[in-house]
Amino acid sequence: MEFLHKLGITTITTTLSLTVINGFIPSPVQAISLINFDATLNTGVNTGQKFNGSFTYDETQVNSSGLSTLFPNNGLLSANFSYIGTNYTEVNDSNFSNGPTATFVNGDFTAFEFLVDGVFLIDTDTFNDLVTNDTGTVVYSSPKVVTVPEKTVNPLLLMSFLGLGGLIKKSSSV
Repeated sequence: MEFLHKLGITTITTTLSLTVINGFIPSPVQAISLINFDATLNTGVNTGQKFNGSFTYDETQVNSSGLSTLFPNNGLLSANFSYIGTNYTEVNDSNFSNGPTATFVNGDFTAFEFLVDGVFLIDTDTFNDLVTNDTGTVVYSSPKVVTVPEKTVNPLLLMSFLGLGGLIKKSSSV
């Protein structure tokens, strides 16, 4: 019976120790950046109307030199565009596995493409409504970092570990 008690305490202590230690090991940092954009229609039935969207991407997937093209499952984390009462996301893109795409040259944003068949096409700085043939221009904001996830030690876990250490000390002195 005493053996099972010690085995249980050892198992719990080892699990908590590894969890706490894992909290101190730095993980690869994923800097998530956001670019907002506005499409203003210049011709067609919706002339003068402005619609907006944004996309997020993992900066660690953008090379500081050369060409980087990001798409879903390869650095482009999300894309959305609110157009005439409907919010379209990356899953609505006609070629979802390879689109929408964001392109960077030498680390600088240069192009964005988002196609929803039968609805619209955003091709960098040009917007086309595929139903009404309205056209417009697209303007992008500068990228901004929105989050950098980091590992932290859960205080409750740390307190549990310290409390268990005290329990073991107390039981070994009895």
